[in-house]
Amino acid sequence: MDTDTTSTAHRRILINAEHRVGHGSGHLHRCARIVPRLDGDIDWLLPANPPDGYYSRAEALEMIGNPELSVHWVDEPRGKYDIVVLDRREARLGELQRLADGAVCVGIDLAGEAREYCSFLIDALETPPGAQRPNIADSGLLHLPKHVRGEWPAEISRILFAFGGEHSGAGADLASELAHQMDATVSVATRLPMTAPEGVELLEARGDLAERLADFDLVVTHYGLTPYEAVWARVPVVLLNPGKYHSALSRAAGFYEVQSVGDIQQAATNPASLVRQCERIRPRGASDIGALINELQIPPRLNAPWGGGRWQPAVQRYAERTFFRNADDGAVFMQNFRGQSVRYDHDYFFNEYAKQYGKTYLEDFPVIRETGQRRVRDILRTLKPGHDAPTVLDVGCAYGPFLQAAADAGCSVSGIDISAEAVRYVVEELGFPAQTTDVTAAGAGELGGPYDVVTMWYVIEHFPELELVLRRIAGALRPGGLFAFSTPNAAGVSGRKDLREFCRRSPADHYSLLTPKTAAALIRPFGFMTRAVRVTGHHPERFDILPSGATSRRRSIGYHLTKAWSHAARLGDTFELIAEYRP
Repeated sequence: MDTDTTSTAHRRILINAEHRVGHGSGHLHRCARIVPRLDGDIDWLLPANPPDGYYSRAEALEMIGNPELSVHWVDEPRGKYDIVVLDRREARLGELQRLADGAVCVGIDLAGEAREYCSFLIDALETPPGAQRPNIADSGLLHLPKHVRGEWPAEISRILFAFGGEHSGAGADLASELAHQMDATVSVATRLPMTAPEGVELLEARGDLAERLADFDLVVTHYGLTPYEAVWARVPVVLLNPGKYHSALSRAAGFYEVQSVGDIQQAATNPASLVRQCERIRPRGASDIGALINELQIPPRLNAPWGGGRWQPAVQRYAERTFFRNADDGAVFMQNFRGQSVRYDHDYFFNEYAKQYGKTYLEDFPVIRETGQRRVRDILRTLKPGHDAPTVLDVGCAYGPFLQAAADAGCSVSGIDISAEAVRYVVEELGFPAQTTDVTAAGAGELGGPYDVVTMWYVIEHFPELELVLRRIAGALRPGGLFAFSTPNAAGVSGRKDLREFCRRSPADHYSLLTPKTAAALIRPFGFMTRAVRVTGHHPERFDILPSGATSRRRSIGYHLTKAWSHAARLGDTFELIAEYRP
């Protein structure tokens, strides 16, 4: 995969952490811990004089202990960034457009309109109900304490009320009431000067409170970072939430929620049950958000491979990749942020090909050539009369099965491929002209021509810079010439039945997921008018409607009926398109 080769140390990074009044200090604390782990020149957007409803820079830093950080504190973004980190409770699309128009935008526990448009989403906390899945969901990415109990407590004798940040000292009255009803030491963590209620000890919460949680047997708090820190330290936790939003997240995560002192007392009298519930929530291990962000690759472009606007909604997310839908034409495209490069070498055509198809590319040569013969017939039927020996350029010719089919049909053929081994085979074994060329790196004249036909068989989806490729194909064709290609069909039975699984199975080097309709729309601005479409790759067994216990005859009848339906409804998992170049 082509990616930005700029060293991570030279990346420009913008941090934007939540600092609205009433939204806690957890986001600020987390960014203060992430920043020292990041490689690059870092700006932190935290205005000295913010609008009403926001903490000022001085107030926010005081709330998190005035850490010394190697950042530039800024009131407004300064130019363009490579990565923008939004550690926010929620944000709108307009904020992304203002902050991150030319950057990879990383959302951390982000909700709101912006969530759908972020390049990469990390949820260390529970994903909000109904929200789009993140790329990575891992509570181990939280700042987990080093001080951890060896075992969960068998009985509850020390209880901590911990409502940090702006809620510091909250729950003191409930703590006092609980202290009178239970034979337990009850403490309240506070950052603010206050008088200890009767029967309650005050715990000064300056410094890293997370490292002191293991000293207790039960933590009472609200949903946020503290509950995960507590269960990591093997301390049971119950949540006393301030509103519906926190309650919804608590239920989704599986925490025990309480409403009163009586609820807390009941939970404390049955610690074994509470421990089992908390054990299921406990992170599997500690991870590092800073290191994860450092590993993110910068895609060659942040819009679709064929052009269009920068901000498009995501439709599927995975640990390495995000799939977006282009609003202009409806086509789906992929951006790879953590994947490895794919090398189109001997291993690609032999070992990898055999893993997928059960034979090597050369062993499959006769079958691919036979398919090529049918493709040539379709092309020649579509090509306007007057061409005794049409000139054909096959882009991504591999070992030349289509070149052989086209030559057998009387065409004058040549090919290009980025695999030197494949090109050598075409020239030395088949005797056709071919050259080792990367069409995305080729100069305007290197493709030669003008040709009557340019073809790409399962190649068009491999280009992160498809816009450049389509312009070069147009430049290599004569007016009235044909551009023919094949590609997987996102509107086939597999894509319609389960788009998430279809995207997951899509190879890491497939940047465009097209349908006949979206392909026709995206090539039109480059001068290509669709002349013919053939939907291929019909697989009746993928419809999941054939009776599993049927006899072979009944299975055969059902199979053929389903196959006929697949053809009629154009539900094949691949398709071929022939377009005429009309400059």
